[in-house]
Formats: sequence, structure tokens, C-alpha cells
Amino acid sequence: MDAKVTVLFNQDDFSLKCQADGNPKPHIRWRRKDTALRWENPLRFHRIRYDEGTTSIVTVQEVREEDGGVYICKATNMFGSDQKEIPKMYVDSVSPSDPPVIETTMDSKVTVMLHREDFSLNCQAEGNPKPQTRWRRKDTSLYWENPLRFHRVRYDVEGTYQCVATS
Repeated sequence: MDAKVTVLFNQDDFSLKCQADGNPKPHIRWRRKDTALRWENPLRFHRIRYDEGTTSIVTVQEVREEDGGVYICKATNMFGSDQKEIPKMYVDSVSPSDPPVIETTMDSKVTVMLHREDFSLNCQAEGNPKPQTRWRRKDTSLYWENPLRFHRVRYDVEGTYQCVATS
């Protein structure tokens, strides 16, 4: 096996293949880190075993961050055992071509009384590459940096503001 790093993205599926020969035919077990893989969740983990030449394939569906790490396949028969390490896999929470997604962390309407306290609105967005965020006043071409800050609210700042995320 090549010693390389594999990067997977949330919700992807992946399969690992392990082949072992021996007489008698070896039994193959899988581990991730120091934990044996459990097959109780058939919706996420599948194991296929071919007895001719003993091949074992494990498939993980809808990969999650905790699925990353080093996987080990161990073949054992009555005369001994051998194991192979699958190079480390990282799971990224965002895929490389994800468009920006604005996180909704505030009410869609904010009411501020005239001449009252200062306030600010923060726009959060995720994507890959990491998006730039700024604010735009609706029906204008005026943009402001994020967070949008107001000091001593006046009539001339009344309106609808939109969070804009670009990557």
C-alpha cells in the first residue's frame, strides 16, 4: 500500500480493501485507531468478504469527522498474523466546491428604536474556500463590512440589509 493521506468530505462514502493469503485461509478483522469496527449499524458500515483468496472490503457510508484516522486490517490463522495500516484519512466538514452557506443566527427582522443604543449585526457563513462576508442595503449598491455596526440610529439608516457571502 502507498503511504499517503486521503482526505474525505462529510457525507461521502468510502471503501477499504484488504487481501490476505494463507493456509489455512486467514480470518480478517478491521480496526480504526485502537477500536475494533462494529457492524451494529448496517446503515453506515458494511463488510463484504470473499473467501477465494480471502478479500475483505469495508464500506463506510456518509462519512463523519469521527470516521477519520488510521485503519488497520489484520489477517490471522493458526500459524500467526499479519497486519497492514491504511494511510491516515482526514474528514473535512466542507467539500472543496461548496458554495457559501449563510448561518442563520439571528431573527429575520430586527427592530431598533430611533436614537437608541448602538448595535451590530454579524453575518456568519461557511464554504470552501472560506467566504468573505459583508452587508448590502437592499435596493442599493452600498456595502458595509461585517459586522454591520450602527451608532445612535437615525432615520437615514432605516431599511432592509442583506448579508452577502462570496468565495
